[in-house]
Amino acid sequence: MIDVKDLSFAFEGNPVLKKVSFRVEKGEFIALFGPNGGGKTTLCKLLVGLLKPDSGTINLPKGIAFVPQNFAPDQLFPISVMEVVLMGRLSKAPRFGGFRKLDREMALAALKEVGLERSKDSCFSSLSGGQKQRVLVARALASEPDVLILDEAMANMDGSSIMSLLKMLKNRLFTILMVTHDLKAALEYCDRLLCVQGSVTPMSSYEVCQHFENGLYHRVGA
Repeated sequence: MIDVKDLSFAFEGNPVLKKVSFRVEKGEFIALFGPNGGGKTTLCKLLVGLLKPDSGTINLPKGIAFVPQNFAPDQLFPISVMEVVLMGRLSKAPRFGGFRKLDREMALAALKEVGLERSKDSCFSSLSGGQKQRVLVARALASEPDVLILDEAMANMDGSSIMSLLKMLKNRLFTILMVTHDLKAALEYCDRLLCVQGSVTPMSSYEVCQHFENGLYHRVGA
């Protein structure tokens, strides 16, 4: 499903990721974790094409949805919750004639999945931080992706509820990569973890050291 080989990226001459290689299989739920500045958000942006690698290859399917850490439209612009979610249908909607009935049905179904169907006509800027994150998840779901990539999706949200939702999606053969600092939730819900700190180290739950909570990132026994 996702195959990354020898991926390197530098920002203004400063290396961020170097010789990164890993694979993610179809239907896996993967947590990306690591220290601040380790390259987690950069890796997400490289995967979705917002950044171009300096070297290496990324092979993944076309159906990718990205939930960013922050989405801040002009607070004075009166965009509704439904209109935000419909953005996820832009690649599937006809070029002319606006959104179809199907597009609106898919958007509403996505809002129901995140528990915000009653807020579909509300102004996006009026929502709480956690509600806004749920709308962004709904926007991603409305695009019917094969791969869902989330950068700190649990910020301002109840961790257990969003993880339960993502676990349900994983069971429907979504492939999910999620940046998180909540190791407890990641160990409970995710299949594997990728530690990102300039390089990427795949880990299973039993290899995650308790020192991680203190900002020391190494395998158990290392």
